[in-house]
Amino acid sequence: MINDRVFEIENTVLVSYCGENEEHITLPEGLTEVGEYAFADHREIKSVTMPEGIVRIGQHAFLGCEQLREVKLPDSLKEIRRFAFWECGGIERLIIPDGVTFIGNSAFRGCDMLTELILPDSIENIGESAFSDCYSLAKVNIPKGL
Repeated sequence: MINDRVFEIENTVLVSYCGENEEHITLPEGLTEVGEYAFADHREIKSVTMPEGIVRIGQHAFLGCEQLREVKLPDSLKEIRRFAFWECGGIERLIIPDGVTFIGNSAFRGCDMLTELILPDSIENIGESAFSDCYSLAKVNIPKGL
């Protein structure tokens, strides 16, 4: 069971995750952002559920979380910064919620098990190499406005 002591939070930003050996993470309520490198290199994590209220996922937030398979993104999300999920090779299906306008450079680079990607109509900017090295990507839903 995860308790609040495994999360370092400043104001409403999750700065870092200090837990060990937890495979399934549910972030606490009241957050607006997952900060830079917050979960970087936590290879044991297999799923993450984010509460409503989070509007930004910081750069390198989940860098190298190789076992991460499932990410539940909140409808409140607006931007995913560069390298946010770089080398999260276990993600197979990704639904970016409506409301997200920005996906940064290399945000999902190296997600080599990603087979399906659903982008929202709200998307305005997809950074360079955002889905580079996603070798298994077979199905992409691209909104009309892009």
